[in-house]
Parts: sequence; C-alpha cells; structure tokens
Amino acid sequence: MKCKFCGADIRARKGFRSQEALNWHMNEEHPSKIAAQPALKAKANFSVKPLKARVDFLVAKTKRGDNMGLPQEMQQVGYAPADVQVLTASGAITIKNGVVLLNGSGVVAATLAAPVSGLQSAGGDDGKLLRIVAQTAHAHTVTTPADKINGGDDTATFAAAVGNACDLLAAGGVWLATNLTGVTLSEV
Repeated sequence: MKCKFCGADIRARKGFRSQEALNWHMNEEHPSKIAAQPALKAKANFSVKPLKARVDFLVAKTKRGDNMGLPQEMQQVGYAPADVQVLTASGAITIKNGVVLLNGSGVVAATLAAPVSGLQSAGGDDGKLLRIVAQTAHAHTVTTPADKINGGDDTATFAAAVGNACDLLAAGGVWLATNLTGVTLSEV
C-alpha cells in the first residue's frame, strides 16, 4: 500500500494487516494532515501496542530515504530494537542493547559503562549489541572505562558527518567494535 501523502511503500508487518500498518504510518508521519480530514482521522485513529521508543519498524521507502542509520538486517519487516536512546546533549548511554542516536546541536560527549561479563541468562551482558549512530555532523565521542573497547581502547571518536556509526558487541566484559563507519578508536 502507498501513503497518499508521501508515497511511502507500506507493507504488512507481523501482527498487523497492511491497512493497520498504513494507518499507523499516517498517524506517526502526517498527524496534521489527518486532523484536517475528519474521515481520515476516524479511520486512522487506532491503538498499536506501545514500543519503548518510536521506531519506524515498517519497510517504508520514503522519498527522503530515512532508515535512521540502521543496518540492512534491522530494516526488515518485523524488526524493532530492544531499546532506542537519543542523546541531544553530553551524558551517559544508559542502554546496552539497541540503538543510540547522537543528535546534539553540538558535539555529544557520551559515556558508556563496561558490559558485565557472562551469559545474559546469568545476569551478564555477553551477546548484547549496541549500534551508535551520528544524526548530526559533529565530532561526537563515546568514552568507556580504560581498555573496554576491544581490550585496548576506551574512546570512539566520530568524524563530523551524518550517518557515521559503529556496532559494539558485549563479550567477556569488553565492547568489541565492528562495522566502524567514520569512527576512530583510541586510548585516551
């Protein structure tokens, strides 16, 4: 189905029929246009199970190509990350699994705690994946305790470009950095 306002291609998602997915998209992306048309407002007004954060979990290829910087496998129908945190100012990253969006009007200097060694079933963090994405073109930094990135680094510095990103996989009490795009690791 196509959105009549932006032309986005909306597909069914597990648990949602195509029309429900389209209604959800219209509520989220075009609330003012829906409010101006009472027939659409009544049709599009329905509840969706709440998510921990607003995540575009539909396959929607919009004109602006917005995919929040997520990797291809996360853009598939039915994917919703465990958590999403948006940092608009310097501060702590409070999640260890999901997506962090660095979206400050200036440089965001974020701190990230070391993961707990051990299986998740035993209270550890091993296997958790954190994707950190720059949404603004600033030299953002993410700092961990000493040697907690790849066992020898503690700072990830993002080049000043939108879309720069890195994946951090928790394993054995350290973050293993993979898929670095415009990100440099260092020991500070």
